[in-house]
Amino acid sequence: MKIFNFISRILGFIPNNYTLIAKKTALYFLELKSQYAHKFDSSKSLLITAALLDAQYYLFVEQAVTIEAFINSFGGLEDDCTFAEVVCCLEAFIFSIDSPAVPSSERIEAIFSKRNAIRRTIDRTLRKNAVTPKIKKEVRLFMTDDRFKPIRQLLEITDE
Repeated sequence: MKIFNFISRILGFIPNNYTLIAKKTALYFLELKSQYAHKFDSSKSLLITAALLDAQYYLFVEQAVTIEAFINSFGGLEDDCTFAEVVCCLEAFIFSIDSPAVPSSERIEAIFSKRNAIRRTIDRTLRKNAVTPKIKKEVRLFMTDDRFKPIRQLLEITDE
């Protein structure tokens, strides 16, 4: 319990699944933007790619849904959507797999109730700009490996 209280004091909030997903997605975003921004025609595509990298376990290991279904789950977002909107959609996707018995309306309500913490986490992560070597490696692999070329094409990422 002491370590939990220490972490909460240092971070200024209690980390939870909502904020952990937001932080990791923001780290993927930072690396994509710093190294590959020129390959994206829209910020929405860049944000969805960051979300996809965060959801890679569900997509590539568990194969819980198709890549197309994952991308389509963001279809309701406007082209000028916010980072927080993309993260909330990602969280709805992940929680629908992890907790299929929980009604969709309850999952959405829970995510909505955490939206301020999600925004703060995104802002804090973007300000710190501390991308880990693991994130850098995963982004580089996704953006350069030919095995992921069909997915990059679905996301409208150029291979120039």
